[in-house]
Amino acid sequence: PEGQDFLGTTLLKLPLLGKYLQLSQTSEICSTLARLLESGLPLPEAIDLTAQTASNPVFANALSNAALGLRTGNDLTSTLEVSDTFPELFIQMVGVGETIGDLPNMLNRVGLYYKRQLDDSLKSLTALIEPLMMVLIGGIVFVFILGVFLPVMGIVNSLSGGAH
Repeated sequence: PEGQDFLGTTLLKLPLLGKYLQLSQTSEICSTLARLLESGLPLPEAIDLTAQTASNPVFANALSNAALGLRTGNDLTSTLEVSDTFPELFIQMVGVGETIGDLPNMLNRVGLYYKRQLDDSLKSLTALIEPLMMVLIGGIVFVFILGVFLPVMGIVNSLSGGAH
């Protein structure tokens, strides 16, 4: 467990990958929690189940702590603010959902927003990586061609040199 916590924390701190992991995990949490709440499960139990499905232990621990905070009488927003795991927009929108009494709908909207943001970010990243991949593949093909033609050229030079 300590190794998983360390790995989860380290992955979230990586410059580019951490942002994508946070967006992905937050989107999954929103969707799971919204579905559980829509099915009529009480909030603390829904958060506990969502924590069990979280792929990153940092998020799972933050959700477990939030469920514990709910059971001690705190509201969800204040328990989520204690952990530094979730994006600020997520916490604010959960607060709005709690205030208006429609948390599942708000979680669905926030989950969809983060999913779109993740998709757009990944499209931008792929657009940046494509030219680099073309250059890399071109370099590999060039080395392969050199590996084939240099021995042939050596044989041709030795044969033409031996004929004189």
